[in-house]
Amino acid sequence: MDPLTHLLCGVLVALAVEPARPRPGFVGRLPRLSAGAVAGVLPDFAHLPRIADPLAVLAPTGAWTHSLLALPLLALALAALFAVIARRPAEWPLFLVVTVPALLVHLGLDLMTASGIQPWYPVSDTRHAVPLLFPLDPWLTATAGLAALVAWRWPKRGRWASIAAFAGLAGYVALLGQWRDQALVLGTGMAARHPSSDVTVHAFPQPLSPRNWQVLVAHGDAFDLAWVKVGAQAAAPAAGQSASGTDTGVAGSASATAAVPAGPGLGEAVSTRSALVALRHAYADPARVQWTQVFRFGDDGGRAEFARTAWNRPEFGAFRRFSVHTVLSHVEYRADVRQVCAWFYDARYSLPGLVPSYRFGSCQHMDDRTWSVQRAPGPLPLL
Repeated sequence: MDPLTHLLCGVLVALAVEPARPRPGFVGRLPRLSAGAVAGVLPDFAHLPRIADPLAVLAPTGAWTHSLLALPLLALALAALFAVIARRPAEWPLFLVVTVPALLVHLGLDLMTASGIQPWYPVSDTRHAVPLLFPLDPWLTATAGLAALVAWRWPKRGRWASIAAFAGLAGYVALLGQWRDQALVLGTGMAARHPSSDVTVHAFPQPLSPRNWQVLVAHGDAFDLAWVKVGAQAAAPAAGQSASGTDTGVAGSASATAAVPAGPGLGEAVSTRSALVALRHAYADPARVQWTQVFRFGDDGGRAEFARTAWNRPEFGAFRRFSVHTVLSHVEYRADVRQVCAWFYDARYSLPGLVPSYRFGSCQHMDDRTWSVQRAPGPLPLL
């Protein structure tokens, strides 16, 4: 999730655990709110190098700070620090009551994104995710911000405002779970067309609306993708309609050869505003959904062979660990720098009709035959 949402949720945690009737001499509200805010956003401090380094997103930063095994040490260190700052070092357990749940809320929110977390790092590198939340969720942020505003305007109601906010967010998450189930049902219908046993169905939240979902059906080295707007009013697709077929010629579909521009920096530039406008109308009701098929290594024999070589290069190991549902964008020869690059992206982060923001190339330099990793950002770098 974004840092602002984490910070606000940390503040709400501090308000929620505040005693109904604080005893005389109890630690003031400001130090406790500060501890909650810092604990709420602290695990993401490890991601700061990503601001300056476009390849830093591939680095395994943040694994320690998002681990349940490291959480007690982080919580204790923060509690001790804020107890000293508040000049009440003996009362560090009062801050521990704030820092522990604030860190847990942070990990819980990140667990509900497509990226997930590694909760048992370093004992296990397994990543767990229950994709319900898009990293930029205005509804969640607005709810947390409104509760914080009520607490600032009416301090005596801050505790109940925060408790009400968390109750409302729990209901919101439950609703997201129902909408995700609707998206998975749509994917299950598509998966029935593939008799192989390695078919898996996934659904990932999308931007702009909590009803927007990406449905991904993985089978072998191919992926069937659809972008759908679910909800109580959406009708289920009837038998024989587009939800049970594929259409790789759909405008805006993520075709492995046509939808992605010829290379980084080539093609018509798309402004952020134009991309958002296009994205707003890209999600169809289940009855009118159209599917597109993409491939892990493309569908061209010669290019697929080079793509496999580029994918297996040791220099590209960080992307192999980062990516879950890898798709070949394209292979290109860059005459200006004498490079041949195979560009890949993770289908989890693809948006309908737009160049993926997380697109990485494994490039061979023709002069000295060395390899390097490069990144080509899309029109919506935050998405």
